Amino acid sequence: MEVDLISEAIKYMALGMSVVFMFLFIMVKTLDIQSSILQKLFPNKEPDKVSSNSSPKKQNNQTKKIAASSAAIAFHKSKK
Repeated sequence: MEVDLISEAIKYMALGMSVVFMFLFIMVKTLDIQSSILQKLFPNKEPDKVSSNSSPKKQNNQTKKIAASSAAIAFHKSKK
C-alpha cells in the first residue's frame, strides 16, 4: 500500500516538473521570437560620435570629483 502511494507521488512529481519545464521552455522561445521581431521592426541606432574628447561639463564634473577626493585624503592624512 505504502509503495503504491510513493510511486504515485513520484509520478505526480515528474508530471509537475515536466509541466513547469515545458512552460518555461515555451516562454523563453516565445520571448526570443518576440525579441527578434522587435529588433527587425525597431533596429538599434548607433549614437553619433560628436568628438573623441569628453564634453567640458563632464570634464568639469570629473575635476570636482578628483579635487574632493584629494581633499578628503589630505584631511585624513593630516588627522593621523
